[in-house]
Amino acid sequence: MTIDSDFAALGIDSMDAVEILFALENEFDISIPDEDARQVRSIRQMCEGVERLLEAKSAGGKAAG
Repeated sequence: MTIDSDFAALGIDSMDAVEILFALENEFDISIPDEDARQVRSIRQMCEGVERLLEAKSAGGKAAG
């Protein structure tokens, strides 16, 4: 397994991916938009997406309301 590993090559199906994303949301107190979640196909994409959400959170980038 490497940062560039594809979920399909690792045997991770869509249900596994959903469980991973829910765990990440809980661990980092973030909300991953459904559209973004559907596009994640690799460990790198997942890490980069979580990193963007954490940066936005720490910068106060959450939209009000």
